[in-house]
Amino acid sequence: MAQILVLDDVQEAVNAVRRVLEKRGHEVVGYTDEDEAIDHVNNHPVDLAILDIKLKKMDGVQVLSRLKEIRPSIKVIMLTGYPTHATVEEAMRLGANAYCMKPIDRSEIESKVSEVLAQETHIELLRYPDKAEVSTQDILFSSLTNGVYIVTVQDQGQNNGVTTPWVTQLSFDPLMVMVAISPLRKCHEMITNSGQFALNVLASGQVDVASRFALTTGREMDKFEGVVPQRTPAGNPLLSDVFAYVDCELVKTVAVGDHSLFVGEVIGAEVLDSTLSPLIFDPSHYFWEIRP
Repeated sequence: MAQILVLDDVQEAVNAVRRVLEKRGHEVVGYTDEDEAIDHVNNHPVDLAILDIKLKKMDGVQVLSRLKEIRPSIKVIMLTGYPTHATVEEAMRLGANAYCMKPIDRSEIESKVSEVLAQETHIELLRYPDKAEVSTQDILFSSLTNGVYIVTVQDQGQNNGVTTPWVTQLSFDPLMVMVAISPLRKCHEMITNSGQFALNVLASGQVDVASRFALTTGREMDKFEGVVPQRTPAGNPLLSDVFAYVDCELVKTVAVGDHSLFVGEVIGAEVLDSTLSPLIFDPSHYFWEIRP
């Protein structure tokens, strides 16, 4: 069984998680103080940390960052009563494996712990002298070739967009595409409400545009501030100087892992500048530099 650390600013919450997981045979230590929790990980083997986002002296994302510095292979589940908060997105970007809603549900925490502990966290590349640890996600990022797209949507007079490389064609007849978007994103609910979206296919020189729409959240800022978009024939926002656009009508939504798959039927598409080439996804432009 696993060595698990629980950190929450409320002792009752710590006790509740500990009781659930100890019944599953895990060894669990709990803290309400951030420094004590960090010190424990610094001096003891810990397989999994369960961190509340709201703490006393720092937030859970800061603790996550510290724990990853001490023990890069540690797995992390975030606890939050606010699943749409931007700090959840930051936690996932920094290496959190999952999040659970508060108040704590016994079956959910048991399920998430089992799933996360079953995940492979890293692979040692013995051909390198320093045995660099590369996560499975890093391998996927560097091995699967993807373009870069900004999914745009208009809902109730508001424009929004999100950057993603996770787009693929699904069908010839009818023409259908799929895009994966996290429910944490504002675009997720806007696409659900509007029933349509557009893929802006970025050109090779538009990394800065991709970063603008990737590293900010539409819940806290207007991503189109200072930008006057054109419109696709379906009325979706169209960014300047993109390689192409694809208009889609939403036909199906499927929950898969921590993302939703939006399946769209193509109702229009156009290459806007054939002299350009599409931008290819390089994760170091947006997240971190993948080690060799």
